Amino acid sequence: MIATRYYLTCGIGVAEKELAAFDCSLIDAHVGDFNHVKVSSVLPEKCKRKDCVQLEKGSIVHTAYANLVSNQENVVLSACVAVGIPQREGCIGMIMEYSGTCSVNEAEQIAIDLVKDAMGQRNIEIREILTAPISAKVPSGCYLSVFSALVMW
Repeated sequence: MIATRYYLTCGIGVAEKELAAFDCSLIDAHVGDFNHVKVSSVLPEKCKRKDCVQLEKGSIVHTAYANLVSNQENVVLSACVAVGIPQREGCIGMIMEYSGTCSVNEAEQIAIDLVKDAMGQRNIEIREILTAPISAKVPSGCYLSVFSALVMW
């Protein structure tokens, strides 16, 4: 199966339990009603960007994602997925993920740099790099999840 469509998204979740916070971040990113299979870094050629996942709830989707969950009060969590779109038709793109306790700008720049490196290793010219950065500070008494993803189907 080769994906022909993708959706770039991000979300934040807050809850009393770690897994519930992660689930809330999926819901916030509008992908909480799908079964995610984590994949690595290749965007298939001819894969087109969409504004939402256009599948039945419960469908299996392939997802490259970065996430981080913590209950350490006042810590800033950031996540970013970046995707390099090739200059030439018929070439693959590259998807890279990063998450950490850093600023949103730092997370985004690291993901962008990873895309540039990956595409450079493959001698693929970049037309553009798209990102889905997100950041938030952990509130008191609960878990926070940041989630950034590229969902393919």
